[in-house]
Amino acid sequence: MSHKKLSFIISFLFLFSSLIFFFFIYVKSINNQSYSNYYIKYYVINIFFFIFSIISFWIKKEFKFKITIILISVLISFYIIEIFLTIKDHKVRKNEIQNITRNKIIDEKNLEKKKILYKSKTGKNFDTRSRIDVLINLENQGENIAPVVPPGEYLDDKNLKIYPLSGVSNIKTIHCNENGYFSFYNSDRYGFNNSNHEWKKNKISYLFLGDSFTHGSCVFREDTISGNLRSQIDEKNGIINLGYSGNGPLIEYGTLKEYIDINKVERIIWIYYERNDLGDLKNRLESQILRKYLLDKNFKQNLKFKQSQIDKIAKEKIKISRNNIGKNLILSDRNKENNYNKIRRYLFLTNLRIFTLEKIFNKKIPFDEFRTILEKTKNLATENNAKFYFVYLPSSNRYIDNNNQKPNFYQKKTVLKIIDDLNINSIDMVELLFNKMQKNNIDINKVVYPFGMTDSHFNSTGYRLISEKIYQEIKKIEKNN
Repeated sequence: MSHKKLSFIISFLFLFSSLIFFFFIYVKSINNQSYSNYYIKYYVINIFFFIFSIISFWIKKEFKFKITIILISVLISFYIIEIFLTIKDHKVRKNEIQNITRNKIIDEKNLEKKKILYKSKTGKNFDTRSRIDVLINLENQGENIAPVVPPGEYLDDKNLKIYPLSGVSNIKTIHCNENGYFSFYNSDRYGFNNSNHEWKKNKISYLFLGDSFTHGSCVFREDTISGNLRSQIDEKNGIINLGYSGNGPLIEYGTLKEYIDINKVERIIWIYYERNDLGDLKNRLESQILRKYLLDKNFKQNLKFKQSQIDKIAKEKIKISRNNIGKNLILSDRNKENNYNKIRRYLFLTNLRIFTLEKIFNKKIPFDEFRTILEKTKNLATENNAKFYFVYLPSSNRYIDNNNQKPNFYQKKTVLKIIDDLNINSIDMVELLFNKMQKNNIDINKVVYPFGMTDSHFNSTGYRLISEKIYQEIKKIEKNN
């Protein structure tokens, strides 16, 4: 074969490879539209590769041969590096499995302690059933019931025409069990944890936004933050809880845009949880629909008029989830799938990309977007003649290993600096409640967490203390203003 012909074949292979690469990226991005931004870096790389492949037809053949040898050498080096990274990754995964097994043993021991504590305190047995077992049991008794369906569950859904920000409406809803019993609530007309009666009131004194801590995870409605506040104000004034598990700032802002204009709102209470709210924001920004709330001031899905569609979508999500739980995968099939995934991960240089491209292009903490969301929320509150308050909730991790002494633990200093710069009234539960309890030698874990064990939501006492402090601080702020 002549050098000239070989040179042409090499250029043609470059061009063909770039087109195949483009087609592969395009298919992946179409099938994962919620994460379309993830593939931008690969499109950029492919464009450069495509341009190079076109130019290569006019490059001198001697120089082209040298470049080809270099590229082949680099590719071989990449796969050698991938072997070492795969071995390292295997060790990490093995340690993770061991940790999961170890944590399972710890959880079983903790469960035995919880059973004893719950029995001694209430005289009742700790409910050890799974949520799906309770759901099936109640359905067999003829009850119309649904589990909570967090909005974050829709992130990977490709064909959504509307993105639900709440659960199934007007139905008994099963939440969770961290206190020895399963919590339930009857959802309102929009799928939130409220009585429908609240929406009939002409004036809403407090409207809450937040994640599972605002939603009221694992306690009954009267024991949630909003439920406790209900007993503090006049019955004729409404309290609306728009919190939902796993929300994060972008969904919370979108929820406010969708539902704020139904009633006159006096105060908007944004409850921020330090452990995962910024991480949730980063993930939610990948959704094309959710991102529109941030980019387009006038964007709304008009969800308050589409609850029947939301119910249908949520029930389908529940059905799919239950079917997945019920599937029994054959062990040999699972092993085959794992072996296939190992080969696929190796061929696509997965570990090398994680250590290089993903780290280079991986977006850092989205402080700019967070600032924009809070600024837009403040403006929306002002447009609706509502006062706006930002409540900072600490994680239980803050009071482990002296983490509270770290000045910017969980980015607290940065977050509150943003709130202060925007001139938003803030209520810092770290300083106003938890640190004071610690200074008074009160065991925070035993008081505010179920059975004194962390990595959970608050118990009824914890929610009550938070609610009381919010009410007290708002009264102080408004009195001074």
